[in-house]
Amino acid sequence: MDEIEKLFGEIEGLHHEIASIKSIISGQKAFQHPQGLKKSLVELSTLAWKLKVMEGFTERLNKLAQAIKIHLEESARWRSQLQKLYQLIEVSIQITSIDSLLKKALDLLKDLTQADRILLVILDPAAKAPRLELNWVRNPAKMPSVSWKAIYTAIGKKALSGEPILIPDTLKAPDFGKLCSKGVKSLLLVPIMVKEHLMGLVYLDNLSQEGAFSREEQEFVGAMAFVLGTKLEINRLSNELKQSLYELAKAQVIKEQEELEKDYIRALFSRFVSPAVAERLASDPSVLRLGGQRQEISILFADIRGFTALSQGLPPEKLVETLNEYLSLAAEAILEEEGTIDKFMGDAVMAFFNAPYPQEDHVFRAVKAALRIVKKVEELHKRESLKLYFGVGINMGEAVVGNIGTSMQMNYTAIGDCVNIAKRLQEMAGPGQILISARVYEEIKDRAVARALPPLTIMGRTTRELVYELIDLLDTAE
Repeated sequence: MDEIEKLFGEIEGLHHEIASIKSIISGQKAFQHPQGLKKSLVELSTLAWKLKVMEGFTERLNKLAQAIKIHLEESARWRSQLQKLYQLIEVSIQITSIDSLLKKALDLLKDLTQADRILLVILDPAAKAPRLELNWVRNPAKMPSVSWKAIYTAIGKKALSGEPILIPDTLKAPDFGKLCSKGVKSLLLVPIMVKEHLMGLVYLDNLSQEGAFSREEQEFVGAMAFVLGTKLEINRLSNELKQSLYELAKAQVIKEQEELEKDYIRALFSRFVSPAVAERLASDPSVLRLGGQRQEISILFADIRGFTALSQGLPPEKLVETLNEYLSLAAEAILEEEGTIDKFMGDAVMAFFNAPYPQEDHVFRAVKAALRIVKKVEELHKRESLKLYFGVGINMGEAVVGNIGTSMQMNYTAIGDCVNIAKRLQEMAGPGQILISARVYEEIKDRAVARALPPLTIMGRTTRELVYELIDLLDTAE
């Protein structure tokens, strides 16, 4: 500013001296005597020199004015870029759609650069491949036919460095010869980076002039790429969070459903099997699917003797109370040996062992359950005047065990000839008597006391069968 003020002061002085000479030449001012001529000539010479200096000052002024003009234009352009970038940031904050943000970025690039073509390419992490999001051409009629994939192939490896690439003249850049052959004069490539990871590319080129893109534009596009990358990362993290929350909620729902199923199975089967078996069924409900499998089991039938005659002399309420009391004793004895209660049939109960889970000593468990029934009844008789007894039959053999019925209603039961024989033994047993088959006896003869009965004819069998009456366990059996 000091130099400019000094310059204007000198120019003003020159104007005064020029005006004085003009007045002498026009006669408006008297010419001085000869003694002053020399002085005037010196002054005139000085004035001429100052005029020459003034021309230099004028040239300097013109250059200064031009520089100020360029600076103001650049400042205005930079302010405009900052305003546009701020708009992009605002959009990125307000919207969640990455597509809308990319379209906004494309509009800004069209307005603020001399690009003839703009590509916005996003790298898909899942597919590990580039995906074209936006492709804009200023004048399609003049644009050479070249696919975006061809452009990406030519520039993709260069972008892996993570650094922006500004090529003012493709003729002087051998690495971009393919693009030069397609008419590209200059180009600007800015990677979209997030934490050193390449997320995408912003590509601009010009087909008519070299140096179409400046360093300032490179910085602007770089700032824009930073905004896009940040939004892409936010969206990625948001989607991951949503997916994690969805998976967590889904897992929680499944877990709750499984717990409800387990609770239902526990509640349902706790009435028919021991708590331990009910818990195992709840943990592995697959064993409860419709259908069955052949396996060896021990079967126990217990029937209350004389109950039919008793029912004719008791009120219905007392009859039901008595029935439940005796059947409860039988059920308790069976469950204490981890047997499975198949069903209650009027005044009788059917149970089996070694299913749904294997029990190596299933025959011995069935025998102990039968003896428990007898003992529990004896204990009950000490408290009740009404005395009833169970007749019990036990057999072992192969049967089909599983869920029989339909998907809407099924029974977990056992079917087979060995089941029928156990039922026949129970029918032949007297009050308080336990009858076992020869196969059962062979399994437990070293651990129990049993008495052989004369061969009996069992309904449905053509030959007489060996039958034993179970008396008790040996002292060492437990």
